Amino acid sequence: MDSIHNSLGKAVLNGQSFEVYLEKGQVLGKTINL
Repeated sequence: MDSIHNSLGKAVLNGQSFEVYLEKGQVLGKTINL
């Protein structure tokens, strides 16, 4: 599992799902089907 931190929040690449967590608590997520 690889995690990337940026100024907007935290981007975490976990398995086949990519989710971006914002400081406001909102979650932008996209499921990647390979």
